[in-house]
Amino acid sequence: MTEGGADEAAPSSVDVGFAQDMSVHHEQGVLMAQVAARQCTGVVQALAGQIVQAQSQEVGTMRGWLVLWHEPQLASAAPMGWMKGHHHGSTMPGMATSEQLQELQSSTGKTCDREFLTLMTAHHEGALEMAGEAARRASTTDVRQLGQRIARDQAQEIVELRGLQQAAG
Repeated sequence: MTEGGADEAAPSSVDVGFAQDMSVHHEQGVLMAQVAARQCTGVVQALAGQIVQAQSQEVGTMRGWLVLWHEPQLASAAPMGWMKGHHHGSTMPGMATSEQLQELQSSTGKTCDREFLTLMTAHHEGALEMAGEAARRASTTDVRQLGQRIARDQAQEIVELRGLQQAAG
């Protein structure tokens, strides 16, 4: 919905699929960032805290849209079916494996920094693909704008993540 309370178009399968899949994608990002905020060091902890806040708010927005649209919170089909030319099989781009998450959760200090920076960079790169597709193909203005904002913000964070990786050696 736009600020005026009405949107120019009903949500399409792209709008719904993006809201469902990006919510799941962001929830994993929040989980990783929560671990980093507790177990990593200084500047990585600070960035992780920012990621928790931003992505939690975006998840709330997308989950709210799904309620308003009377759509399920989770997709009933394989993830990413709404994306043209998606070839990731049954996974979303950038999602960490359970083994990678366990490694992150068992790490601390500089090891946590390295694990988090590597995983979150890949995670954000995957989100760029999804957000760009939503920005181009969504029916509703709100979803297109959120896709644009996520793509912009995460591209900026990728630069920051890579800079921190280089500084960490």
